[in-house]
Amino acid sequence: MNDYTVFLVFEKKAEKILETAIKEHCWYVSSPQNQEFVNKYLSKNNKDDGKLLSPFVFNENNLEKTFVDIVAEIMDHHNEYTDPPGIKVLDVFGIKTTSNIVKLLENYGFNVLVDRKNGFKAIRSDTYIP
Repeated sequence: MNDYTVFLVFEKKAEKILETAIKEHCWYVSSPQNQEFVNKYLSKNNKDDGKLLSPFVFNENNLEKTFVDIVAEIMDHHNEYTDPPGIKVLDVFGIKTTSNIVKLLENYGFNVLVDRKNGFKAIRSDTYIP
C-alpha cells in the first residue's frame, strides 16, 4: 500500500464522492443522505467495502475543530508505526484549508497541499508528482 489514501468527506450529500471513496478508507459525515447512499451501495455490492467506512458527526459551526479532532484520531490509528506505511494522502472534501489546518497537517508530515474547488488534498511525500 504505497499510496495509502484516506478520504475525509464533510459534505452531507456526497454520493459521487462516496461512490469513488467507498472502496478506500473513507470517513464521511453521518447524514441521512450519505447513510442512505452507503446502505444502498452495500446492499448491491461487496459488503466488505463497508469495513473501511467510518461515519462521523460534526459541528457545523466549527468545521475546523471537527477536522482537527478527526485527523488526530485517523493519524493515531493509521500512522507509519501502527499501520505501516501510514497514510500518504488525505483527500478532503467539503472544507477548505485554514492556517490552523495547514499547521496541523505539517505537524503530521503532510508537506504538499493541493487546493481545489470543494476541498483539498494533503500529501506526505518528499517527491510530489501531480
